[in-house]
Amino acid sequence: MDKYIPVSVQAGEEVSIETMMILEESLHQLKTAYREMFVLRHVEGLSIQQTARVLGCSEGKVRTTDYRAIRRLRELMATDAQEANFNSE
Repeated sequence: MDKYIPVSVQAGEEVSIETMMILEESLHQLKTAYREMFVLRHVEGLSIQQTARVLGCSEGKVRTTDYRAIRRLRELMATDAQEANFNSE
């Protein structure tokens, strides 16, 4: 898939449709606490303080869970990307 769609990303770069599909699939595989944290912080754009208030937890908990969510999401995306490449061969 060589088509690209513009999305809001930190670096302002375009992301492929395939990457967006892998991201969506990987998000669904995250455990609920990680998915909620990722969405609040990186989709909704809430600050650490705002996220802590919404979830009723400490800022330290937000930082830790956010870090773990991103780490796990990267692992899942790598696995999903490998599977997508394998299935397309």
